[in-house]
Amino acid sequence: MSNSALRYTPEGQSANEQGAGMSGRAKQLAEQLKLNAAQQKQLAQTMENMQQSMAAARESSRGMGGGPPQGPNDTMKKIRSQMDIELRSFLSPEQMEQYKALNQKNRRPRGNREKDDNFQRGTVWVLRDGQPSRVNVRVGISDLEYSEIESDELAAGDLVTVRAQKVNQ
Repeated sequence: MSNSALRYTPEGQSANEQGAGMSGRAKQLAEQLKLNAAQQKQLAQTMENMQQSMAAARESSRGMGGGPPQGPNDTMKKIRSQMDIELRSFLSPEQMEQYKALNQKNRRPRGNREKDDNFQRGTVWVLRDGQPSRVNVRVGISDLEYSEIESDELAAGDLVTVRAQKVNQ
């Protein structure tokens, strides 16, 4: 894959992968769970709070030379647990079950984590139904022009955007 695909971000989209991924994830969940407007607002706030908590946890663990008393995974588990509690406050039981199923589907199986450690994470944009769609990838061997990428979300024949030109009609 051309390295320019890993640098490309469509106009109107955030280059900040973490922030854009969260808002994109919130939109995706809102559609999948069929949330009403009030629930969508609560979901966005809950996900924003979780993102800030995770960023703070990562930052504080960097500053501690001997490491925090808890492992970073324990801290992240607590943050996710807090998010589940908040979600239960405004999702119906059926929506919560659907959320859990979707969340489980998106988690990496433990067996793949070692394999993923050999890769950096990246994002490419694929044209789907005429619209750019974010796809998370694992970046492997790279040189100055090309990178090896892997993703369960990519299929042979997917149109990965490497650059775009605005056309006036």
